[in-house]
Amino acid sequence: SMHEAASFVRTVELRQGIKIACLEEIAFSMGYINADQLEKAANNLGTNEYSAYIRKILNASRNEH
Repeated sequence: SMHEAASFVRTVELRQGIKIACLEEIAFSMGYINADQLEKAANNLGTNEYSAYIRKILNASRNEH
């Protein structure tokens, strides 16, 4: 059921600390967008859990270099 699927996704995201199917993260990791574009996407989303996750991805990538 839809409820079971949503519950499963939420559980995986919480336990693993990742978002499932985060399009911005996928585009960034595949090189379709750069760090500036990723930051702009996060800024356009405002202040919420999803944009905070994108910023975490961005900060982690900047700390790798």
